[in-house]
Amino acid sequence: MDRFRPVNKFASYDFQALADFGQGIHDALNGNATFPTPPVTLAAQQAAITALDNAIVAWGPKGNRGSHASHVALLAARDVVRENIRNLADYVDGIAAGDNGIILSAG
Repeated sequence: MDRFRPVNKFASYDFQALADFGQGIHDALNGNATFPTPPVTLAAQQAAITALDNAIVAWGPKGNRGSHASHVALLAARDVVRENIRNLADYVDGIAAGDNGIILSAG
């Protein structure tokens, strides 16, 4: 039987897709009794997602990008969200032990 694992192939996601993915994980873990003590608090994950969303807006749309500093801030915010998602995925994987239903309940 195959062992299921949380999705960890999000490195190619664009900034908004990454923020949306992170928000989905946050929302799925919020109040989920199966995952009582994540290594990244949900408040910290929400703050990181909000920072990423704000950095996306500050950098601006294609064709009207912001400053170099806003781009550097965007990359830093992206890296925090990615690291949080990796940590949360490892946590979910450890608890789920390959159970696809448990993994899916975590977003």
